Amino acid sequence: MTTKVVDVSKTEEYQNLPPTQRAYHFSYTDSESGLDYSGVFVFRRLNVGDMRGVAVRTAELNGGMPQQSLDRHIAVLNEWLASLEHAIVKAPEWWKPNDFYTADIIGQVYAKFEEFEATFRGAVRGRPSAPAQDSEGAGGHGGASAPQVVDAEVPPAANA
Repeated sequence: MTTKVVDVSKTEEYQNLPPTQRAYHFSYTDSESGLDYSGVFVFRRLNVGDMRGVAVRTAELNGGMPQQSLDRHIAVLNEWLASLEHAIVKAPEWWKPNDFYTADIIGQVYAKFEEFEATFRGAVRGRPSAPAQDSEGAGGHGGASAPQVVDAEVPPAANA
């Protein structure tokens, strides 16, 4: 399998995408069939509603069965497909995941989507992933701080 991915968001055709979207040109050669697949995918950042939709769609793809009861490869594939169904704004005509004989290209597309999603996380930019305080006070709880759950240090057991 050979895959080449290029960010084409700055090209004339895609330069006006909103900041929550990115365009990537994929060139993929299937090692089994030798077929070449090429085209642009436009991803969008998932919002909270999308994340809920991904969870529901994953459950549907799992047939309503607990994820632990499925083959782990199928469970992961279902998560990838559910995420991509919500994230892909534009895909090439050949993008028909149910028709593929290997999940390689699905994994490649999903990996690039995950990389794009990671650019929005605070830790990637050197900031904590959750805000320490909001305009109301601490941690987004309207001025109320969260209760301390664990002491700073646990004393050793008496018989240790």
